[in-house]
Amino acid sequence: MNRARTIKRKIRRTGGKLLPFWKHHTPVFDALLLLVAAVAALIVANTALGVPLESFWTRSVQFGRGLLHSDISVERFINDLLMALFFLVVGIEVKEEIIDGDLSNIRLAALPLIAALGGMVVPILLYLATTHLLAAGSVPLKGWGIPMATDIVFATLILDLAGQRVPQSLKVFLTALAVADDLGAMVVILFIGGHDIRLIWLGVALLLTAALIVCNRLRVKRLAPYLVLGAGLLAGCYLAGVHPTIAGVIVAFALPADLHCRRSYIERLLSVHEKGKPDTATDEPRFSPTLATAPAKVVSGSPLRRAGGFFAPVASYIILPLFAFVNAGVIVRGGSVADMLHSPVVPAIALGLMVGKPLGVWLFSRIALLLRVAHLPQGLDGRQLFAAALLAGIGFTMALFIAHLSLGAGPALEAAKLTIMAASVAMGLIGYLYIRRLS
Repeated sequence: MNRARTIKRKIRRTGGKLLPFWKHHTPVFDALLLLVAAVAALIVANTALGVPLESFWTRSVQFGRGLLHSDISVERFINDLLMALFFLVVGIEVKEEIIDGDLSNIRLAALPLIAALGGMVVPILLYLATTHLLAAGSVPLKGWGIPMATDIVFATLILDLAGQRVPQSLKVFLTALAVADDLGAMVVILFIGGHDIRLIWLGVALLLTAALIVCNRLRVKRLAPYLVLGAGLLAGCYLAGVHPTIAGVIVAFALPADLHCRRSYIERLLSVHEKGKPDTATDEPRFSPTLATAPAKVVSGSPLRRAGGFFAPVASYIILPLFAFVNAGVIVRGGSVADMLHSPVVPAIALGLMVGKPLGVWLFSRIALLLRVAHLPQGLDGRQLFAAALLAGIGFTMALFIAHLSLGAGPALEAAKLTIMAASVAMGLIGYLYIRRLS
């Protein structure tokens, strides 16, 4: 009995030490973990373990009968179902930025939104033009979405490595730009992620979406109903032939943020502070509140923030490294690299990420500033804006995801993966060296 208590005490003590590390993960650690997973995938793919591991990833398991019948491989389970949780986190971050972040004020959001638009349009045009010239349209045109996304994890790593050379305004601008990019990527996935639509299950997915909206309108504060309905929506989307990551985004936008509660709370606190007496509505004692801490205290209890706090570490520590390990493995021994270089997707993706992305972000930003439809944030100048444009060319995670989704298995996908990783590393180095030169 005493031994069992001792073990429980040790488990609690260990959990207490790990919990702060689990919840308060840093972008630098997230990026390094993702990088280690990608490098490990490349090494394993080019050893004797590569073939059996690839066979394990592609092994399919059948389940259900009739309308419930489906089959899924390990690779698809990770890329479709588990990545839906990652997109839940992305959706939560996007919603937070829209309702109470850098994208909540149209004057502040105009520049990163316009820059993100340029960072989507120009790479897409370059990809389409390159594939048309080199392959006469024989390459699947769905690959046009590959070079349009920014990987904020690696971009933030470069900014943190640069340290004091980087002003806070540059980090804020790049974060808002990446969030707007994620919105564009969600739209792309919505268009290219469907296959063999099954109308019955699509109807079930729509009903579950309506139920989530009803929960939101009724201001249901418990997180459990949203997670249960979200799990059903995930299964419904998968069985309907709609890409399951859409379910994660829908659940994120259905979660209430309790902004009206936050505003009323701040007003009550200010009333207490000004009148110097307890608030009659809450019988709160006299104290001196600050606007900096009051919002976080209330918003942290909302379903949106609770879901983000729970699933963000899961996505950072488990889902993204697992996704990178499954998808970053490319065989580079023998003559495989030479064969890949002949694929039209190689120059198309390379030009899109290394030329189109920085050019689109910088050009659209300059046009917006010249036309006075946007304003340069305080502390940010033209050279730092160009540094952000260079870092926007890092497209690792989302680019790999869209490549897998749009190109399917085959030589084109392998060439795309190798090009994405090489171009992302190159743009990270170029961006870092440019920022160092600015100092």
